[in-house]
Order: sequence, then C-alpha cells, then structure tokens
Amino acid sequence: MQTLLNIVNNAKDQIKEAREAKKIKRGIIDIAIYNQAGNLVITIADNAGGIAEEKLPYVFQAYFTTKEHGHGIGLYMSKLIIEDKMNGRIFVSNQNQGACFTIILGSAV
Repeated sequence: MQTLLNIVNNAKDQIKEAREAKKIKRGIIDIAIYNQAGNLVITIADNAGGIAEEKLPYVFQAYFTTKEHGHGIGLYMSKLIIEDKMNGRIFVSNQNQGACFTIILGSAV
C-alpha cells in the first residue's frame, strides 16, 4: 500500500508541475492490475512527460531525487519493500506521454 501511495503521489506532483508549465491540460494516472503467467502485475502510468532518460537508471537509488525539495527516499523505500520484503520486482520506463512503474509479485504473495 505504501509503495502504491508513493508512486501515485509522485505522479500527482509531476502532473501538477506539467499543468502549471502548460505542457498538459488534463492529468491522467492509469492503474492496471492483472494476472500474467501466475504473477500479479500492477502498472501505474501518468501523462506528465516522463523521466529524463539519463535519470531513469538512478530513480531507485537512495537520496536521488528529481524534485527541488525532495529527499530521494520514497522510490528507494518502495524498491526495498517490493523486492526485499515481498520478493517482487519493480521497474520504471517511459511510455506514451509519461512514466510507467511496473510491479510484479509472484503468485505466493
């Protein structure tokens, strides 16, 4: 729950910034949950412009942030929760008009 909340809040912040910069008119956060080959897959995608390609490899590192007043702990903790505590995987990519976070949890979860 904490991980989902963190990712949705980050998307909300990016949408707000994109709207203020007049890059988008309407913000969208799309959440999909489905079963794929016996795994639970959750995707959270937005239309806020995505993450700069050179920053994508670092978004889950401790203290890395793209926010002016960010701390760089949220996505790091999300990765720890998903991968270390739940034996899952979490990825981020840019798709369509924004970022897409994918969480994969095994059938035992």
